[in-house]
Amino acid sequence: MTGRERFLTALNHGIPDRVPIFDFLNNPGIFQEAIGITPEYYMAEDGVNCASKLGLDAMWYPVGGFPAIDPPGSKGEYTDEWGISFRRDTFSWPGSGPVGHPIKTYEDLKNYSWPDPNLPSRYEQVNTAITLGHEKNIGVMAGIRGPFSTSNLLMSMQDLFMTFYDFPEMINELFEQSTNYFLQVGKRLVAMGVDALIVHEDLGSGNSTLISPAQYEEYIFPFHQRLFKGLKSYGVPVVLHSDGNINKLMNLLTSLDIDGMHPIQRGAQMDLAEIKQKWGKKLCLIGNVDASSTLAHGTKEDIEREVKECLQIAAPGGGYIMASDHSLNVGVPVENALIYLELAKKYCAQAYSG
Repeated sequence: MTGRERFLTALNHGIPDRVPIFDFLNNPGIFQEAIGITPEYYMAEDGVNCASKLGLDAMWYPVGGFPAIDPPGSKGEYTDEWGISFRRDTFSWPGSGPVGHPIKTYEDLKNYSWPDPNLPSRYEQVNTAITLGHEKNIGVMAGIRGPFSTSNLLMSMQDLFMTFYDFPEMINELFEQSTNYFLQVGKRLVAMGVDALIVHEDLGSGNSTLISPAQYEEYIFPFHQRLFKGLKSYGVPVVLHSDGNINKLMNLLTSLDIDGMHPIQRGAQMDLAEIKQKWGKKLCLIGNVDASSTLAHGTKEDIEREVKECLQIAAPGGGYIMASDHSLNVGVPVENALIYLELAKKYCAQAYSG
């Protein structure tokens, strides 16, 4: 199988020739090691070449204007096309942390001008990723955002949470507009030829959900139902990405029209064995190798033990893709990232051999 075929087989819950490997490559040092450049920005050609050189079966690329990914030319503190202000630093590459938000009041929302989902330049880099990725036979998974994470950037988290109580009608409008925007974007991405869509929608912290299950079900779930049903109707696998401890929401999340879940954060008490037992027949599970502890600080033996454990738990029956439980980010030493990928290739090749 090619990497692309392997990746799609796992996403569709088949059993490929070996377990696929995927990750977010969020460390310029990995690019330097793999392809000899230290990128200032995350560009499609570099992403494809680096993923291919490292032996990944798929790469990730966000749609142009994806909030919190630094656009080419941004320096220091900048404001993106959404009106969100960011401050660049060396710790969050290829994105930055928000420091200013365009919406604080209902009047701000009424006067807000949403970015154009059909802007041709928005899709140029994704098109490059598709062309080069398919030339190199690796899958291309395009990143878009969900309504909660989009609103979390348009408003500060504090203001957003207060709005749930003070102006619920404002929440509905925010979520409606965001859902409409990314449904249009997703449709165009699929028409261009992406292999899968991943919806970034962080709903958890290290210890629990960011929002109560009752609030999630009342305010967010209806928009998630509409968003994922629409995306799924376009004809490619759809993956939900949520960091954090989302155990309390799993019954609702797994009822959505999704094919996979990423990254199953081990460091946030997401139990791969329990999730495999309960939902492994429905979902392709992606991740669970601890990026904040094992990959960041562990020995080769620690990494090897965790890779083997993930495969023993999740590979049987298909529907598993090896990945970290967040990303190969600047907190993961390049040496450890390379050790991890070599061990992953070794043991992923053995998972279905017996």
